[in-house]
Amino acid sequence: FTGGHLKVWHYFNHVQHATGYRPLIAFSADTLWDSTNPWRPMRDEALPAWNPEQADILFLAGMDWTILSETQRCSFPKPVINLIQHVRHADPDQPLYQYLTHRAIRICVSEPVAEALQATRRVNGPLFTIPNSIEPVEQSLPVRLREARDLDVLIVGIKQPALAATLDSALKTTNLRVRTLTEPVPRPAFL
Repeated sequence: FTGGHLKVWHYFNHVQHATGYRPLIAFSADTLWDSTNPWRPMRDEALPAWNPEQADILFLAGMDWTILSETQRCSFPKPVINLIQHVRHADPDQPLYQYLTHRAIRICVSEPVAEALQATRRVNGPLFTIPNSIEPVEQSLPVRLREARDLDVLIVGIKQPALAATLDSALKTTNLRVRTLTEPVPRPAFL
């Protein structure tokens, strides 16, 4: 499970709450259905098989292009929305580069990503840039002096809980006050 998968999940949920749309998804046989997979509660609602011809719009990210045949990639009859999260799509040495010539509406997560794609002169279709970050804090946060803090190290292991646990165990043998998070917490509590 990657950050790209998580972003697709976010978009899926946005569409799920939009009037007039019903998002559907299919999963590969290799999908891991453990507690780290946010799709787990929807597992039974997934399409039993991938059939892009039945879609009104396709949403692809990363290497999702490989699930389409070469013919489908070259001339898919319906809109394709392609999420672009990194400048590596513009690197000719990366496999993602080859998909820039296939027609799609591309959504870039930052201006530098969009500029890198435009510089390739290979992008086929419109390119949009959206802000991809958290909103700034409305009010200033209280600053605590080091002496007043209740911990020395915060390990945020939401993406890699096993690594976080290993670090936590290693640091517990020191005199440091350690706290480890492996589940999301509300933003105000995190900050």
